[in-house]
Amino acid sequence: MESQNKDFWLIVIEEKEIIVSLVSRPEGKLQVRGIGEKQIWSGTDEKELISAVDISLNTCSEICHLSEDQEPDSVAFIISPFWVDEEGEIISSKAELLKKLCTQFDFKPLGFIIDDEAIAQDSDQKGSISNSFILIHLSATEFRISLIHLGKIKARAKYTHSGDLSPKELEEAISSLETQVTLPPQMIFWGKTSPTLEDQMINYPWTGKRGSVGFLHFPEIKLIDDQALFSTFSQVVTQELGELPKPQVEEESKSKEKKEPKEEVGKKEFKTDKVQEPTPPATSEEDDFGFIATDIAKFPPAKDLPSEKIKKELVPGTPLVIDEISPVPTQPSLLETDPLASTDPAPPSKPKRKFSFKLPKLKLPRLPLLSFLKKKPALLILFIVLPLVGLVLSWYFLPKVNIVLYVKPEPLEFTTSATFDPDAQSVDKENLVIPVKQLSFSITETQEVLSTGELTIGEKSKGEVKIQNRTDERVTLTKGTVISTESGLSFTLTSEVSVASKTPDFELGTDLWGETKAMLQATQIGAASNLAQNTRLTIKDYTQSQFIVTATESFTGGYAETVQAVSKEDHQELKARLISAMEEKLPQILPEKTSPQDLLLQNSTETEVEDIEYSREVGEKAQSVSATATLNVTLQLLDQETQQQVIDAFLSPTISSDLTINPDSISITVSEDEVSISASAIPQLDAESIKSDLLGLSESKAESLLQSLPRVYRYTTAFSPDLPPPLKTMPHSPKNISLDIQY
Repeated sequence: MESQNKDFWLIVIEEKEIIVSLVSRPEGKLQVRGIGEKQIWSGTDEKELISAVDISLNTCSEICHLSEDQEPDSVAFIISPFWVDEEGEIISSKAELLKKLCTQFDFKPLGFIIDDEAIAQDSDQKGSISNSFILIHLSATEFRISLIHLGKIKARAKYTHSGDLSPKELEEAISSLETQVTLPPQMIFWGKTSPTLEDQMINYPWTGKRGSVGFLHFPEIKLIDDQALFSTFSQVVTQELGELPKPQVEEESKSKEKKEPKEEVGKKEFKTDKVQEPTPPATSEEDDFGFIATDIAKFPPAKDLPSEKIKKELVPGTPLVIDEISPVPTQPSLLETDPLASTDPAPPSKPKRKFSFKLPKLKLPRLPLLSFLKKKPALLILFIVLPLVGLVLSWYFLPKVNIVLYVKPEPLEFTTSATFDPDAQSVDKENLVIPVKQLSFSITETQEVLSTGELTIGEKSKGEVKIQNRTDERVTLTKGTVISTESGLSFTLTSEVSVASKTPDFELGTDLWGETKAMLQATQIGAASNLAQNTRLTIKDYTQSQFIVTATESFTGGYAETVQAVSKEDHQELKARLISAMEEKLPQILPEKTSPQDLLLQNSTETEVEDIEYSREVGEKAQSVSATATLNVTLQLLDQETQQQVIDAFLSPTISSDLTINPDSISITVSEDEVSISASAIPQLDAESIKSDLLGLSESKAESLLQSLPRVYRYTTAFSPDLPPPLKTMPHSPKNISLDIQY
C-alpha cells in the first residue's frame, strides 16, 4: 500500500550481513524509528537473502509497533562497494538478487548508495566528522578498509580475519594499500565493534617505530554505533530524494553551482529500458537526484564487471584492492543526460578592448644640488671621488670566497699476531703482548612453562573379610599376604592374623572350620578394587579347599584420576629457555658494563650456567613449573687507551713524516690471537698558512697554488659576490676566506 508519512525501509546489505531499519520523514523531519536484528547470510543465496530480510524486517516492525497495513512499501538500499563495477553499475548477479527481493516483498525501490560513499558524502557536506579518515567495516570473518581523503574515496581493500581483529592485522592491511595520499590521523570503525576493540586500537603504537604505517600523528579512534550509522545513511538518502535541504555553502559556491551542477558522490540510479521524459524536479516525490522508482521487472541486465581484481576469489590474508579512484565514478541523473532538456543560449562575447601603450614624454626635474655643485668645482670633485673610494674599499674588504679541498687519503692496513694478557700493563711491541681488560658479571633469569606430563593419583579400596581354615593345622598369615579375586584384583592383609585349624563335631558328625576376620587393602588405586559384599577371594599359595575368604562388607574408598604433572621434558625445555634468554640479554647488558669505545675480543666471551633451581620435581603434580638460573659471563676488552698504544706501536711507524693518521678512519679488529688495524693517512695541511698565501691573488694564481698542494685532487671555489674576471681576486682579509678540507 501507499507509504504513510513518507516512511521507507532502509536495508543495509553487506557481503555477509543484512539489517533493516524504518525511516520516517514527516513534514521535512527525519527519524530512524527502529532497527531490526542483524542477520547473517552467505552473500550469494537468494533464499537466504529473502529469509534474512524477512526476519530483520519483522523484528523492526515489532519494535516500531507496526501492523501489516502500516508497513511502507518503498525501500532504499545501502550496499557494499564490491557489489558495483567500475562503471558504477550493480553487478548483474547482485542486481538479480535485489530484483527478486523487491518482487518477493512488493517493494518500490527508491535507489541505492554505496555504504562508504554515503559516510564520506555525509562527512563532506555536514562536517560531522573530519572529511579525511580511514573507514573500517568489521564483520564476523572479514574487514574492509576505505581510505577517504577530503570526502573522496581514494582506495578500498577487503581482507579476512580469524576471530577478533588485532591492531597488527589492521596495520599490515593499511600498509598494503597502494596510495600516495598521506594517511589521515583518524580511523572510524563500524559494524561488529566493541569497547575492547577500541581499547586495543587506542593502546597500539601506530607511530614512532620502524616499519609502521604512514601516520604523521597518532590517529584518533572512533566507533559508529548502529543508531548513528542509520541516521547517517537515512540523512544521505533523504537528501538525495530531495526531502531534506543540503548543508549551506558560501555564496560564491552557490552561484557557481547554478552554472555548473555539482556531481554527487555515490549517486546511483535504477534505470528503465526506455528513456523517460524530463520531469520538473519539484513535482515528483521519487524522481530526484537520480533515485528513480521503477518496476523491478523492467531492470535491464547489469553489465559484467570488467575488473579481474574485483572478480578474483578472496584468499584469507590477501587484500582485494580496488585501484585508487578520485572521485568514484557516478551515474548522472536522467535530467542531466536528457537530450531534450532545454539549455540557455550562451551569452554573446564582449568586444575586445583596445589599449594604448604610448608612454608620455617625461621631463627631469630641476635639481638645486646640481646647480650648486656647478658653482663649487672642489665640492663637485669631492662628490665624485668619495663614491669611487667607497667602491674601491668595498672591493678590497667585502668579497668572500668558500674553498673546498678534496684530499686523497692513503689507505693503511696492518695485521699481526699477538698475545692478549690481562696482567700486562702496556703494549710490548717486541714480544707482541697487548694488555686487555677482563670483565666478569652475572645474569639471572627465570622462566616458566606449562606442565606436559601426566600423573595418576587416587586411593586404594579397603574392606573386611572372613577367613575360614579347612586344614588340620593352625595357620598364621603375615601382614602383606596377597589375597586375590577370580578376576585378578589383588589385596593384601593390613596386619598379621592367625586362623585356627578345623575341629571335628562328633554330635553333628561334621568339622567346624577355624575362622577369623581380617582387613584387606587393594594393591592398586582405583574404583575397580571396590568389591561387593560376599565376594569370594583366594589366598596366594592356598586353594579354596584349604581356605575360604569372603568379603563381609563392601570394599569402598578406591578411586583414581589423571592430573597434570611435571615431566622430564619440561625440565629440559626450561633449561634451554633459560640459556637462550640469558644469551639474548647479553648484548643489551654489555653497553651498561662497558664504554662505547671499548673493543670486545672476538671469541673471548665465556659463559657458565650455575645450578638450575626448579620449583617442581619430575613426576610432581603441578599445572606449571618454573626455574631460575644464573649465567656467569667472562669477557675481554681493549679499552681506548690501549687502542691508542696499539696504533702508536704498530701503525704510526709505517707512515711518512708529512702524513698523519685520520682519527675518524681508524678501525681495529681483535680476535683470540690477532689484531688488525685499518686507517687512512692524510697530508698535514696548515689551513691558516694556505689562507695567508692566497690573500689578494688573482683567480689563475690561486688555482696554481691550490693545485700544488700535496694529495689535493680536486677543489671548488665559490665567490660572493661573483665579480667579473678583472675584479675577481682572492679576498685581502683571511677572515673572508673559508677553507674546508674533505678527505
